[in-house]
Amino acid sequence: MQNDYLFCNLLMHRLRRFILATLLLLLIYSAWQLWDIERVGNLDQNEKADCAIVLGAAAWHNKPSPVLKERLNHAIGLYKTDRVRALVLTGGYGKDAPFSESEVALNYCIKEGIPNESIRIETDSGTTQENLEEARKILSNEGWKSALLVSDPCISSEPTRWPRIWALAYPPRPLPLLNFNPSVPEPASSSMSL
Repeated sequence: MQNDYLFCNLLMHRLRRFILATLLLLLIYSAWQLWDIERVGNLDQNEKADCAIVLGAAAWHNKPSPVLKERLNHAIGLYKTDRVRALVLTGGYGKDAPFSESEVALNYCIKEGIPNESIRIETDSGTTQENLEEARKILSNEGWKSALLVSDPCISSEPTRWPRIWALAYPPRPLPLLNFNPSVPEPASSSMSL
């Protein structure tokens, strides 16, 4: 009986240590992720580029979602301050969507005063990686060698590692979160996975 009690105590002690160690590792990992998002979110060296690539995000019928709208506003700001000469808008069709994300983005940019000839779109992508692959085709066709990648900070730290293999300059251009409200839900019909 005494041995069973000691064995249970030892087992419980080891289980508590395992749970605490796991929680500590999760805390360290979460802190590192938050630091990385904050670090990338504050990168901006005011460099110029041939274009800005705007990663797709949900479109609500013919209107941009709050996430897409803020990405577009950031890219429009880059264009209007002469940091880029063109915008590359990415994003395909959501499930049963009459408009692609990039078509909605195009209409928004034109309404905000960006000339149609300064905008390129692609409508085939459905993921962040596909956004970048389709944008690469556009850059290649146009002969552009540099681009600023426009996304939000929580997305920007990962895609900025992908373009290194393309031998192009794609520094991240995360948007400030001042006007972004993550509590606004995106509709379930959005097919864009980021």
